[in-house]
Amino acid sequence: YGALSGTSLSMSGEGLFGGAITDGTNKLKVTGPALFSSSVTASSLIKSGGTSTQALIADGSVQTLTSGIYTPTITNTSNITSTTARTTTYTRVGNTVTVSGWVTITTTSNEVATEIGVSLPIASAFTAAYDLSGSGLYEISTTSYTQFTVKPDTTNDRAKIVFYPFGGSGTAVETQFSFQYQVL
Repeated sequence: YGALSGTSLSMSGEGLFGGAITDGTNKLKVTGPALFSSSVTASSLIKSGGTSTQALIADGSVQTLTSGIYTPTITNTSNITSTTARTTTYTRVGNTVTVSGWVTITTTSNEVATEIGVSLPIASAFTAAYDLSGSGLYEISTTSYTQFTVKPDTTNDRAKIVFYPFGGSGTAVETQFSFQYQVL
């Protein structure tokens, strides 16, 4: 199928492989399409032009990988006396972002529609009610809590937490949330 001559490796036949052994360190540089009929074992695969936040997928495509922490900007929308944002974590794989965090909420009244806005770690342009989804708990005590949903705020391109508190008004309540969205 081929011959090794000096530092060059050439494959004949169907033209499925072409390349050169470079700089005498047993590295193989493929300069054209290659077909391997069995598994390839390597300590690393490097995509030309790739970055440290990208993953090479088996089909040859690249997915962006990012993770970190941020402190979201909280917008007090309705029935809120005060809020305090906590450090929040996020992970991005491709165009999907997962966010998880805490915010301390003091509501004005019980059993009244309550809403806050939560900024995103990676911007997105929401257009539909299903562009972001999530849930969380407004923990009034260790035995009492209100569940809520997290939805997209399509006007302001942020997450919005919406719930009806059944207790805890006037008291700072630790609230946990988690949501996922697509970068659009």
